[in-house]
Amino acid sequence: MAQISVIIPTLNAAQCVSETLESVDIPSLVVERLVVDGGSDEETRSVATAAGARIIEGHQRGRGMQLAAGAAAAQGGWLLFLHADTVLQDGWATEAERFVVQQGAGNCAAAFRFGL
Repeated sequence: MAQISVIIPTLNAAQCVSETLESVDIPSLVVERLVVDGGSDEETRSVATAAGARIIEGHQRGRGMQLAAGAAAAQGGWLLFLHADTVLQDGWATEAERFVVQQGAGNCAAAFRFGL
């Protein structure tokens, strides 16, 4: 079974991060949900903690720095990076697991198509 770490960089995302975290709450697939906060001055960290995420303090602002900090802290064999306002559709876990099984343990990358 694939073990995915979900990494979400945030900055003042209290209004949306809870729904994002809920959309990836799949205990059989997602080993952890990491929120890497870039210094929010509102309730992002407490909202994310209440939703079950582990908070990583991004000591330097900037999405790239936050993504790197999340990747360094992650314990899963696969990393899934999401924006704080991305809500994955039903069925995403089946597709992700299918991809992981097909690719095995090699160095791989994948991208999603977005629909509005």
